[in-house]
Amino acid sequence: MIFPTLPTRELAWRYWALIIPLANMAVWLFLTGSKVVQVTATPVPYPVFVFIGTLLWSILIDALNAPLQQVNANRGCWPRSTSPAWH
Repeated sequence: MIFPTLPTRELAWRYWALIIPLANMAVWLFLTGSKVVQVTATPVPYPVFVFIGTLLWSILIDALNAPLQQVNANRGCWPRSTSPAWH
C-alpha cells in the first residue's frame, strides 16, 4: 500500500481533484492540436499552462459553490429563524 495512513476514500478524493483539470487539459490540447483554437506562445509549456489555469478555475468554482450548497442543504432552518421587526 502506498499511503497506509490515508483512508481509501480520502485518497480517492485527492485523485479526483486532479482528474477534472487533467480532463480539461486533454480537451484543450485536442482543440489546439486540431487547429480549432489558435494559441500564441506562453512563458511556460502549454500543457502546464492549461493545467494550472484549469486547476485554479476549479478551485475558484468550488470555493464559490460550497457556501451555496451549505445554504441549500440547511434550507429547513430558514423558516425557524426570525429577525427583529424594524419600526
